Parts: sequence; structure tokens; C-alpha cells
Amino acid sequence: MASSSSSSSTKKRKLAEETTSSSTTNTIDIPDGRPTIRQKTFDSNKTLESLRNDLADFATQREWDQFHSPRNLVLAMMGEVGEIAECFQWKGDGKCPSGLDEWKDDKLVHLGEELSDVLLYLIRLADKCNIDLAAAAQRKLHINGLKYPAAAVKGRSEKYTEYKTEWRAQAAKDKTAEQGDD
Repeated sequence: MASSSSSSSTKKRKLAEETTSSSTTNTIDIPDGRPTIRQKTFDSNKTLESLRNDLADFATQREWDQFHSPRNLVLAMMGEVGEIAECFQWKGDGKCPSGLDEWKDDKLVHLGEELSDVLLYLIRLADKCNIDLAAAAQRKLHINGLKYPAAAVKGRSEKYTEYKTEWRAQAAKDKTAEQGDD
């Protein structure tokens, strides 16, 4: 335990030295990322709405709202998705099983940071587009349940167009009706 504490304060000190341009030393406190990894549940006290508000405040304090167009946010988010991919690049499926139990803590903390970047950009994008992300996700989950009913797809991974489901039958019926209206 002492070594991680020592490592943590070393990281803080080194960062402080890199970020100060005068002889005065400022310490920048970066929270330890280890409490964010190897968790089986999400923190129920954090909500998409609280993150949306925090992000809006963050951007306002820095006068960055002017740069947060939907286009810019999408492009920034895609760059961050690439950084997530880098975490897995060249590892093969054998070194990336569910839970990533064999990964070192620092690698998991880094992955968590990259995942967070994508989440934060996604929430900010939804905010700038006036989309209730939680409601949209619930709706999409419901639609996916119709497209992929458990009884029809259990243990299978094909696209929904490969399954004979009520969803597909209704979509075909709607398409036929639209063509009849023309």
C-alpha cells in the first residue's frame, strides 16, 4: 500500500513540475483511477443528467461552447474511439476476455479514461442536439427487443434481417403499404 501511495504522490509532484513555469510549485491533484476499475456495477449516484450539467458548466467556464458544434463533437468523439481501439490493438481475443482480469491496473485506468472521453463527448453531443440520451437509449433498447426477440435469437449473432420476426413482418407490411400509396 505504501508503494502505491508513494507512486501517487510522485505522479502529482512530477506533474506539478511540468506544469509550472515559475519557481513556485503548484500541486495538481489528480484522483487515483484505481477505484474506477474492476467494478461490477456503476455508481448509482451519477446520472447522465448530472454529467450533462457538469459538462455544460465545464464548457461555459472555459468559453468552449462556441467550439461545441455537433460536427466538432462527433469528430472529437471519433478520435477518442480510435484511442479506445489502440488499447486493444494487436492483443488478440485471448488477451481481451470479458473482465480483462489479466490487465494491469494502469492499463485499465487508461482504458477507463478513454471510455470516459467517448461518453463525455456523447453526452455533450446529445445535449447540443437536444436529445434526451437516456430516453433515446431506452427507446432503442425497446426497438432492439422487437428486432431481436429472445426466443428467436438466443445464442445467435446474425443481423435482424436474418430472422423471421414480427418486427420484420410489420416492416414488410408497412413497406408494401407505402408503395401502395404511391
